[in-house]
Amino acid sequence: MEGIIEADPDHIVGTCANWAEATPQVTSTLLGYDADPAVNAEKIRALAMCRGFRDLRAVQDGNYHSIYHQFYNSPYHFIALQQIAKWLHPDDFEDLDPQETFDRMHERFMPYENSGQFWLSANAPAS
Repeated sequence: MEGIIEADPDHIVGTCANWAEATPQVTSTLLGYDADPAVNAEKIRALAMCRGFRDLRAVQDGNYHSIYHQFYNSPYHFIALQQIAKWLHPDDFEDLDPQETFDRMHERFMPYENSGQFWLSANAPAS
């Protein structure tokens, strides 16, 4: 964490999944098919407000992000790349809609509907 605080990056992207069953004390966002957006909004806000993080440029600008960890090892990893591209270069990828892509892939290739939450960002703190 000290390295992130010292670097004061423009964006922070962390990976998360729903590890709460195996590790109930987990404080990270719980992303995946059973994710609750309201719970995750509280969790990412709390993480962003941790001492040292709350003053970072990424947090102040609303560029503190969380994305589904399991995208790294799935045919859907390109959806994570789409979302990260939108976070890093929103003007260049204005027309890209990762959620629509994910929904379309689910509809075409999965036997169940897409549900849950797979990425989110912390809102910039109120001044």
